[in-house]
Order: sequence, then structure tokens, then C-alpha cells
Amino acid sequence: MSGATIRRATPNDLRAVAAIEARVFPSNEADSLEMIAARLEIAPELFYVAELDGRIVGFINGLPISTERLDNRFYTSSPPIGTQSSGAALMSLGVDEEYRRRGIAATLVRTVIERAAKKFFVLICKREKIEYYGRLGFEPIGESGVRLGGATWYDMIKRNP
Repeated sequence: MSGATIRRATPNDLRAVAAIEARVFPSNEADSLEMIAARLEIAPELFYVAELDGRIVGFINGLPISTERLDNRFYTSSPPIGTQSSGAALMSLGVDEEYRRRGIAATLVRTVIERAAKKFFVLICKREKIEYYGRLGFEPIGESGVRLGGATWYDMIKRNP
């Protein structure tokens, strides 16, 4: 394992998470502090951080979802969520570059999947990440309708038994 401590995020973690988000994503794809804070408020059960060497080095957050595909509305300040949703959308996953290749991202994904008790999990990724998420049990289901940052994204799903 990564050696990192994985725990639920708190409001005190938001600035560190936003700083990682800004470092690991292009500016036209990175979420704002306000969007990150809204995710923590809406779905704290889908928001975790990884701590190592006394600091937050990675995070994952998500939102409840009832459909098996994301759309552009999920990337606004008021996403279309329902409290009784049977699925979860993994919205953002980031690990500081100096801490990559230690299994931290995979541990964060597995933690959410194990603890969230949802029937399915969805995410979008770029083509070069399809194989990575496939190793974590996600299956590609086609090109996404999401046009975040003008890039082409692909929908992936993991169904729980």
C-alpha cells in the first residue's frame, strides 16, 4: 500500500485540496474552491483525503447520481443531485506529482467504493486513463457528452454486485 492515511475530508482540508486540484489539472478543467466546498457539503461520504509526511497529498470527491452517465450540469455550481441516488459520480481525483506511483490514487478510489455502499460508480476520463481505471474495475461505456475544458472525455462505470 501507499503508506498514506486515508480519511474523510473536513472543511479544514478544502484549501489544501483546492491547491492540489490547481496543480494537477489544467486551469480550464480544475474545479474552484467553491465547487470543491459544495461537494463536501453535498456528499461528505464521497470525499476523502490522503495524508503522508504530515500533509494532504491527494484527494477524491464525488456526488450522488441516479443515471449511469455524467453530463455538463455536474460541472456547475448547482449539480443535478438526488439524495436517494443509487450511484455515485467520482468527480475529481488528484495526487501531488511527487507522491504519484505509490498507489495513493487507487487506494482513494477503492476506499470510496468500499465505504459508499452504492450500486454503481461512474466517472469521466481522458483516453489515456481508460486502461488505468479498467484495472480498478471500471468499464468504458463510450464517449462522454461532457465537454469540460473542451477535451474529449470517456464515460466509465463500475457496478457493484
